[in-house]
Amino acid sequence: MKEKIKKNSLIVIWVILSLIILVNGIFFLLGIIDLFKRVIPFLKVPSIAQIEKKIPAKKKQKGGKKPKEPVKELRKESIVEKEKVLKKEIKPKKEIKPKKKVELKKKETKPGKKIVDTLLVKKNKIVKKKSEVLFLNNFDNNTTKNDLGKKTRCFKKGGGVCIDSFYYDMNIPNTYNDRSGEYSLRLSFDVSKPGDVSGFSSDLKGVDLSGYRYLSFWVRGAEGGEIFSVRISDGIKVSGISIKRFFPKGLFLYWRRVVIPLNVFKNIEKLNKIKGSLSFVFDYKVSSVRQGVIYIDEVIFE
Repeated sequence: MKEKIKKNSLIVIWVILSLIILVNGIFFLLGIIDLFKRVIPFLKVPSIAQIEKKIPAKKKQKGGKKPKEPVKELRKESIVEKEKVLKKEIKPKKEIKPKKKVELKKKETKPGKKIVDTLLVKKNKIVKKKSEVLFLNNFDNNTTKNDLGKKTRCFKKGGGVCIDSFYYDMNIPNTYNDRSGEYSLRLSFDVSKPGDVSGFSSDLKGVDLSGYRYLSFWVRGAEGGEIFSVRISDGIKVSGISIKRFFPKGLFLYWRRVVIPLNVFKNIEKLNKIKGSLSFVFDYKVSSVRQGVIYIDEVIFE
């Protein structure tokens, strides 16, 4: 019995060992097969097409002329093009003649007109334009004529009174722009009764106002609160504006400059044919201050 047990145990041991060896052998064979799969691609002989792809262009032709490089061809073409451009005839530029200097001729101006030069820029060109400022009354000559040599006078209607005189006083303060000159016009008026009208007029006969846009003058009141109207007559029609438009409560005690657009005088159709006058009018109907004194200076069209 003991011998049989020994034989059986030996058989079991040999069987186990043989299984282990068999399993190891299988794994060994699988490893060898995997190794061969990895090594075989490297051992394959490459085809001629593959060899030609890998060989650079310089090694393809061992003998004979080298092929032209595309870069060099492009360079040669660019040089040739440059030579062609240089060989072209370059036409000489036209000589630019210096522009003639334009001399501004000074025109003789009539008395009362002052020429002011202004610069205008049009398409990179500087053009000198002359604009005229027409002094109608400066009141520095102490005469009964305006700066154009035409008559000035007081007028009245009904029981109205207006007395004109020239006044000298440099101590009255100005506002905004300084008033020039020493003398001004002094108007003493009285329109205290219904229907009374009076005023001061300056002739404009033969004056062309079509080139002007504004009427301006300096004015102040002796007591303050005075009201009057500014009127322009073309000889047939009369158009006016009240000073209330600029001083709702009447004149100030100090000098103020008034600027009136000429298009306000709507009844005057043809400013180039003025046959009337410019007037400062006091009217019983217009002003609550119907008796007083006002001062006017530098009546200008501009």
